Amino acid sequence: MIGSPRLTQATAISAVSFTGDPVPLQGKFKCTYRLISKPLSGICNVSSYGNSNLLGAEWIEKLGLFDQPFNKLQDEPAVRSSRSVSFLNASDA
Repeated sequence: MIGSPRLTQATAISAVSFTGDPVPLQGKFKCTYRLISKPLSGICNVSSYGNSNLLGAEWIEKLGLFDQPFNKLQDEPAVRSSRSVSFLNASDA
């Protein structure tokens, strides 16, 4: 758990759900995280839309998920896949 980082206003990006519905963004914060042993950093966009996790193209690219078959990712529970991210530190964006 990273607590409640201070959000800055979301930029002019737009997000949509897998059904094509717009996902309203509440804000963003800069963070660092580690996948296995590779440290990464990026912007985390925050939304309270439904019960889904929001994962943008920047993180999908950095985590190498574009190279994964969709059905492999779809069939695995989010809890199991989130264990590979070993830490997340928030800072002001």
